[in-house]
Amino acid sequence: MPRRLRHVLPNQPVEITQRTFQGRFLLKPSPEMNRVIQGVLGRAVRKYNMILHAFTFLSNHYHLIITPRDAEHQAAFVGYLNGNLAREIRHLCSWPEKIWGRRYVSIPITRQRRAQVDRLRYVLAQGVKEGLVAKALDWPGVSGLRQMLDPTQDIVGVWYDRTKAYRLRLAGREVRPEDWNVEERIQLTPLPALASLSVERRIALIEKLVVQIEQE
Repeated sequence: MPRRLRHVLPNQPVEITQRTFQGRFLLKPSPEMNRVIQGVLGRAVRKYNMILHAFTFLSNHYHLIITPRDAEHQAAFVGYLNGNLAREIRHLCSWPEKIWGRRYVSIPITRQRRAQVDRLRYVLAQGVKEGLVAKALDWPGVSGLRQMLDPTQDIVGVWYDRTKAYRLRLAGREVRPEDWNVEERIQLTPLPALASLSVERRIALIEKLVVQIEQE
């Protein structure tokens, strides 16, 4: 059966959802898992110059809101992200099978402010709507919420440059952690419909969404 064509409008926000194989908890939060996810995501964003608006990783799936230049840009970014995450998850979980289930889901988001805020609200609700935590900030996994509420908050991860480590070993050199552990940082960009708001008004909007999510 042929794959469905993805509808990607140039420079328009898209929500990406990717689930693990058989819904297994291969992304279960832990300090090391969080560092790795943030490192790979940060590396992918930097490598492909991707505009990243929001993200949340649960134990068996993740959500991103990005603005790709076009379909090719989106495909390259998600392919790099998923491929490198799969490699690192196998190391952490000693899982021999595939990491991801079906192809990722891509949902275009219109330019309307309500549409963009609704999708952002959905991403922020992850963990709370499933009843895993009572407060959005209590989720122990990877999320961009803290930086949305306080733009000075750093999102820092580690990228393991395994190619460099391999080459060092091949050359007979000692491999130290600082030789192949690369720090990656993530900086979120406001959604287009919210870009004209002041920082204070944007934070107030996020706080309002979080209160609504937790009350429901």
